[in-house]
Amino acid sequence: VHVFSATGELLRTHSPALYANWVRADDADPTSAGTIFVGGRLSRGGEAVVMLSADGHVRWTAKMPEGHTLQSMASTRRWLAVGTRQGMVLVIDKETGKTVASDSSRGSKPEVAWVGAPDGTISLLVVASDGGVFALQISAD
Repeated sequence: VHVFSATGELLRTHSPALYANWVRADDADPTSAGTIFVGGRLSRGGEAVVMLSADGHVRWTAKMPEGHTLQSMASTRRWLAVGTRQGMVLVIDKETGKTVASDSSRGSKPEVAWVGAPDGTISLLVVASDGGVFALQISAD
């Protein structure tokens, strides 16, 4: 993962130990400046999402269910939502990397996005797939 300045100058390079298909800066939380989520195929097989700190250290690795390939990612202050091409949606706690919720009944190739209260108490996870558009309520308790 290469990090560039606004003028295109290479600032640093991170190695998350996977072949990256997705790279997302965590812009949902202003206190997490520099946090990067990387999704892709692990060198030892399988798919995963890796959270990197601003200095490139791996904070956690969340393996995807066997046979699932990353489709989309979206972040809130507390959670990362991940959709797989096979139709699973996972909600991952950003502090621990643990899956806190999942759903596989919304169709294949889901795209995910968050809508919620500014204080983060209630969030709606919007899922759009070939099965339709759905809003799932996720509570911060």
